[in-house]
Amino acid sequence: MPKQPLLLISCLLIVVGTAGYGLGHYIARHDSSDVFTQKPTSPTIASGTMTIEAAQLQRKDHYQNVNSIPEILSLPSLFAQNEALYAVAGRANKLLLLKLLKETAGVGNTQQRNSFMQILVARLTELDPKSAANIAIDAYKNNNYSLVHDVFKNWAKLDADAAVKRANRIEEQNLKESASQGILAAIDVNNVAFRIELSERLGIQTNEQQYVSDALIEKGVQDPESAIEEALLMPRGYERENAMLGIIDSWAAEDPELAFEFTQRVNDKLMQQRLQEAVLYRWAESDPQTAYEVMQSLPHGNISNISYSVFTNIANQDPRDALAFIENIHSSRSRSDAYSATVTAWAAKDAEAAASYVAQLDNKQLKQKLAPTVVQYLSAQSPEDALNWAREMDPGGQLYLQDTVIGQIAAQNPDRAFQIAQTAQQATLRQQLSLSVINSLAYSDPVRAAELIDQLPSNEVNSELVNSVIYGWGNSDPESAMAWLNSKSGSLREDGLISLGSQLASVDPDMAASYLPQLNGAVRNSWAENITYYYASYDLNEAATWVENFRGEAVYGDLLTAVASTAASTDVDYALELAQNMPSADKRNALIRQIADQISYSYPQRAEQLYARLPPDEAPEG
Repeated sequence: MPKQPLLLISCLLIVVGTAGYGLGHYIARHDSSDVFTQKPTSPTIASGTMTIEAAQLQRKDHYQNVNSIPEILSLPSLFAQNEALYAVAGRANKLLLLKLLKETAGVGNTQQRNSFMQILVARLTELDPKSAANIAIDAYKNNNYSLVHDVFKNWAKLDADAAVKRANRIEEQNLKESASQGILAAIDVNNVAFRIELSERLGIQTNEQQYVSDALIEKGVQDPESAIEEALLMPRGYERENAMLGIIDSWAAEDPELAFEFTQRVNDKLMQQRLQEAVLYRWAESDPQTAYEVMQSLPHGNISNISYSVFTNIANQDPRDALAFIENIHSSRSRSDAYSATVTAWAAKDAEAAASYVAQLDNKQLKQKLAPTVVQYLSAQSPEDALNWAREMDPGGQLYLQDTVIGQIAAQNPDRAFQIAQTAQQATLRQQLSLSVINSLAYSDPVRAAELIDQLPSNEVNSELVNSVIYGWGNSDPESAMAWLNSKSGSLREDGLISLGSQLASVDPDMAASYLPQLNGAVRNSWAENITYYYASYDLNEAATWVENFRGEAVYGDLLTAVASTAASTDVDYALELAQNMPSADKRNALIRQIADQISYSYPQRAEQLYARLPPDEAPEG
């Protein structure tokens, strides 16, 4: 089997597996150093643990004696580690930066590793933006998408012309778009002409009005009235509306009364309503009473979207006041929103009082709408009282109220919750409530959850119940989970084993593979496919070698397809090479068609070449 081509600097950011620092392969494609031609043989860990006193001395000395990632990791706080890295990177030359980047590739914590990468690559952009761009592009191809935008943004601040020229040499469309947006982000929003010029040079369809809109929103922070007057002169459309809403929002946060006064001078009635909604949304945060009064002064109460926000704030102060105000609202939709907001805020503070209020409502539709919110808060305070209330409110045996309470009881006393669930008269309700109890136990105590399932009549046990237990159990004790599933029969056993295989393969594909000799038929094939997908996400060569164990079996083509489809995202040639191993011409052509479909957006010309190789009945129409 030919060796899979390996990507250079992408060792930096290849997708991290469960080991925390698993890395892909690299090719020697960089321009000045072979520092990334080997992948780390072990994770990068702290060189000891530095005391707080020692760290303070290092800070006073500006971290002059810190020169490696292990030394940085030895510092006692995340702030100190980032501070030290900035200091080290700030004085580093290119060679030291590359060394630090390679060490960072082995940092186990994903968030910390990416944070270190951003600092180092930002500094490298200052010294050698071409190398930084190459690193970021390789990282993008290996599923880390943030560096390209940042590198080209920093590069454009230093030399926009050079950054544009490099971006225009990028062939993959999504990658180029990320670089282009980074370049544009570096340009001041008020420099509309320059942003338009760069957009045109980057091949981006220029939208001058969007740039004008961004600039006016920025201006509106300092001079909102002048900015919104200019926005009103823009052509009608999304950009004009976006500018006006952005300006009015920041204005209303500072002076809602003056902002609202301005909206009354807007002649466009639809635009006026949108602006008034935006102002009242902000106004309700600081003065809900006045916001309500202003809302009521508008014709026909035509700003229902703001009712929820206004009444949430009123109810937080006094829900009885909010209820009194509701009766005067003209719009039925606004009234409904106001009730929802009021009862939600009320129940959060006094669930019993809110429950009493909802129970006495004559409007059945409104009662049905408000009851789920109340029961959620009531069950957190007193599950047994909530259950009684839910049954009174839900005499028809509908699920939505009792299910909430049962879930709350199950978190504290699963046996009691299961007992209650079994008293439900309707079979559908009984099954769903039992599922709620079992789901609450499934992860923390899957053995007990399985015991509860075994207590149910056989006609009430379905695949959904069985599979609900498997997720947590498959993580903690797959041997016992499989033994329990093997005690079942028919579709319960088969569906459960398939679910277990999917879960186990995602956690430990090697362990999942060790169980294959015990399996057969559709279950074995499903396990093999899941294992193959996860193997391929780590190492395409190893996955392809694994698939060869199934040559001659009916499942072989499906497994080969899994590897090839994964390979197509990074290495089309290797994916096509795998396609040649397909057991028949029909399956080979189907896989080539699938690969072409996968790359049709990113590499349209290559996709067309592949389509041209297919028989007429396999090629896409048109």
